[in-house]
Amino acid sequence: MGPMPVYEAFLSYAHYDNHDGRVSEFRDRLEKLLFQRLGRAFTVFQDTTGLDIGSLWEEQIATALDSSVVLIALITPSFFNREWCRREVETFLSLKPQQGKPAIIIPIYWLEAPLLDDPAALSDHPIAPRLTARQYDDWTEVFAEPIDAPIVRKKLDALTKAILKQLKENEIPVISPPPTEAPKPIVVTPRPKARVARLEVTNVPTGASLTVNGVAVAGLTYQRAFPAGENEHAVEVIVSAPGYRSEEWDIVLVPDHPPVVLEATLERPAAPVIVKRTPKATPPAALTAPLTLEEYKAQLVTIPAGSFVMGGEKYADEKPPHRVTLSGFQMGRTPVTVGMWQEFCKAQKGRTMPELPDYPVWEKGWDAVLDHPIVKVSWNDCKAYSEWAGLLLPTEAQWEYASRGGLEGKEFPWGNEVPKDQLWWQKTRNSMGTAPVQRKNNIYVNGYGLVDMSGNVLEWCADWFGNYAKGDAVDPSGPEKGKSRILRASSWYYGNADYFRCAYRSVASPDGRGISFGFRLSQPLP
Repeated sequence: MGPMPVYEAFLSYAHYDNHDGRVSEFRDRLEKLLFQRLGRAFTVFQDTTGLDIGSLWEEQIATALDSSVVLIALITPSFFNREWCRREVETFLSLKPQQGKPAIIIPIYWLEAPLLDDPAALSDHPIAPRLTARQYDDWTEVFAEPIDAPIVRKKLDALTKAILKQLKENEIPVISPPPTEAPKPIVVTPRPKARVARLEVTNVPTGASLTVNGVAVAGLTYQRAFPAGENEHAVEVIVSAPGYRSEEWDIVLVPDHPPVVLEATLERPAAPVIVKRTPKATPPAALTAPLTLEEYKAQLVTIPAGSFVMGGEKYADEKPPHRVTLSGFQMGRTPVTVGMWQEFCKAQKGRTMPELPDYPVWEKGWDAVLDHPIVKVSWNDCKAYSEWAGLLLPTEAQWEYASRGGLEGKEFPWGNEVPKDQLWWQKTRNSMGTAPVQRKNNIYVNGYGLVDMSGNVLEWCADWFGNYAKGDAVDPSGPEKGKSRILRASSWYYGNADYFRCAYRSVASPDGRGISFGFRLSQPLP
């Protein structure tokens, strides 16, 4: 008998849900428990750890789906909105019958998803009915618990048993046969791990060419190996094609990250073009980053009463777009800063600063980033701060109205266009951390003068998460109860342009302290 094949599980999830590394912690712990019960490795594939540097990642994901006998689906609102999650589930369901194997799918309700409570939306979704038809494992009650908490360990142990039970019932062998002869010792010679960064250009016309730092590149893909000690590499990228205006980007590449994908938008000049430069919006020179509550209150911005269309058509939890009318209010010009949070901790006995995130921006401690937004604060933390400050967390409707800056029907706080250098995250994410709230040439200042309504940190809102009520609304404040609170904006940690839209919604447990969770405050008009 030949050696037993090593069967695997495939973890299907939305990348956004791993912003704090919890999904990766879940996978690591599950693999260890499976190893303990089987006495051999049982790999759980996750695309942040299972992809080889320099590999064709789509092909490697397809290979992992082909070899896996179990698919674990982490159900969240983002899961149902992601094209890749749909493709992974559909591919798995198609492959297994072709291989003569059962399609074992274990849905885990990781975070409550409103789509599951909407029968019409559920029936129209391409994969949701096929997942809800299976018995699920409910993790929503332990979502905010540490991975080492006893209740989480019990859930993981029960999940391990459920996977092994499914394999046994479907007659899939999981116990390796004893070796027929003593294994030969394996001598492993360590060698340095390749550190590579990759850049790809898409959506280009025939005949397009790529130039990186003045050197022509064969094809539309650029790859660079990093020597020991080098952790970033700045490149000037130019894409051109005959009969089109060229397009330029300034990118900082970092090794061991997913490829940077540039979507070109080359245009044909119909006639000689005269381009007038429009100065980037900059805050008034007299304003500085608020480091105390008094300074923050002095910079509150008045948002006039009015109405707008809230929501969008992109994702299920943004629907339906509906008209909302709001009374006037005041909004913080910037997110609450580290300096302000330090002031709060000094005034509140027993209150301490959050644990420092393990990223370069925070290497020198909190005192080195006083003018950055505070991060790793929970909704409950922010609620306590707002009560101490005599201010309020904005409602979700107030936040979206303010973020639009008076622009009706636009996608982003600054309009419908993605900036030419793509989004601020492409430069700041590679430095791994937040940016000062008051900085030169900040393009993220909207029509009301509010800073970083997208692009620096996610911001807590007052509301519980739930489906929008149908019909028009006046000063809505969200559901009366729930399990998760609303976060708005996008942050330095994410690169998908969809996340920067005014209508995009995020959720987390009120106890969650993500590395990009921050907030700003509001108050009624005096």
